[in-house]
Amino acid sequence: MNNLNGSEKQIAWATDIRREFIEKTKADMKSADKNDVLDMKAMLKVADNITEAADWINARRNVKIMFFDRADFWEARREIKAAEKLAKKEDSGRKPSIRDILKAKIAEKDGAGASV
Repeated sequence: MNNLNGSEKQIAWATDIRREFIEKTKADMKSADKNDVLDMKAMLKVADNITEAADWINARRNVKIMFFDRADFWEARREIKAAEKLAKKEDSGRKPSIRDILKAKIAEKDGAGASV
């Protein structure tokens, strides 16, 4: 993580706020809907770019709010969405590997042998 700028006291406080935000966001991603997860991924990507301790302290009651007026947040969101769309497209067109084919044949053979 990038170092924060500010007084020693501000940096200590803002470091705690940032750490808690990152931990909570990662935990919340497990149960969030698809659009919220996209926002959370972008926030985590951009969080390292927010280096002013005062920004973290001023937004401590609702840290998420400070992201929505940042151009780098929206750019990160677009990049993540495009990457996920590309990965989904590549995954859907992926041919099965030899290992997958062999596993399927073994399972098919085991299933046929068990019913005899």
